[in-house]
Amino acid sequence: MQGLVSLERAIQLLTPPLLTPPPPAPKVLTAEQVALLFGGEVLADIPVFYSEDVLAEAAEENRARGTDWRLVWHPGFSLREQYTRVGSDRNRQPCFDPDYT
Repeated sequence: MQGLVSLERAIQLLTPPLLTPPPPAPKVLTAEQVALLFGGEVLADIPVFYSEDVLAEAAEENRARGTDWRLVWHPGFSLREQYTRVGSDRNRQPCFDPDYT
């Protein structure tokens, strides 16, 4: 198993190869993006706890089998806390689906 990868390499691996330059990483949700959504501070140098092998395998499954592996930084909020922060108003995206709350 290889060592852990950088966030930039994780984005490269999980972004479909035809999208060059890559968009704001549709398969990767960074700590900065989550902080904008939920508020709060972002710690510096948050590691990606996956090896390049694992992320490359996930990316290949996405391409070959139509799976939807993603890399999402989680701020540690429970689902209830997330719901309280973002709500369920469809006019204010992103939001929780009000039909499933």
